[in-house]
Amino acid sequence: MRVPARILVIAAGLALMPTAAQANVGIPTIIVVMPIMVLSLIPIILLEAYIYRRRLGVSGGRSGKVATVSNLVSTFLGIPIAWALMVVMQGVSGAGRPYDLDTLSGKVLSFTLQAPWLIPHDNANWLLPAAGLVLMVPFFFASWWSEYLVARRMLRDHERPAVWLATRNANLTSYALLALWPFIGLAVTL
Repeated sequence: MRVPARILVIAAGLALMPTAAQANVGIPTIIVVMPIMVLSLIPIILLEAYIYRRRLGVSGGRSGKVATVSNLVSTFLGIPIAWALMVVMQGVSGAGRPYDLDTLSGKVLSFTLQAPWLIPHDNANWLLPAAGLVLMVPFFFASWWSEYLVARRMLRDHERPAVWLATRNANLTSYALLALWPFIGLAVTL
C-alpha cells in the first residue's frame, strides 16, 4: 500500500511543529562534550600517531592510520556508549533529583553523580565544566579500551602488551590535554 505524498508532508509538518519547551529538563552533557571531542580530533590523532610511532616503531603512515581509525571509533562509539551507560546509572541510582547547592555535599553530588545529565540550577555555571572533568575519567577508559581493540587488530604483528601500553600512553597524553577544556571552563565561570 502506497502512502500519498500529501499525507507524508502533513505528517512531517506536524512532527516538526514547534511545541512548548520545558526549561527544567537538564543538560545532557554529551551535547557539550561531543563538539569539543570532534574539534580536538585532528590534534589528538596527530599526537597519538606520534606516540604509536615512537612506542611501537611503526611507520608514520601506519601509525597515522591506526590513530585515525581508533580515534574515530572511540569518539563516535566508545564515548557515546560510556555516556549512555552513565545516564542509565544516574537514573537507576536515583541521582536524577536536584541536590542542594548550598552545601558542599550537594555541590559534589551534583557534578559527580549527575555528570552525564546535569539537573538545572540557578547561578551554577560552574557545574558544566566540573561535570566535564568528571566525565574525562570514564571517557578515558572507554577510549583506551575501544582504541586498543582497533589498534590490536591493525597491529597484529606487534605483541598485545606493547599495543596495550602504547594505547594507554597515547590516551593518557590525550586526556591530559583534553582536560584543559573543562579547566578553562572552570576558570572562566568561577
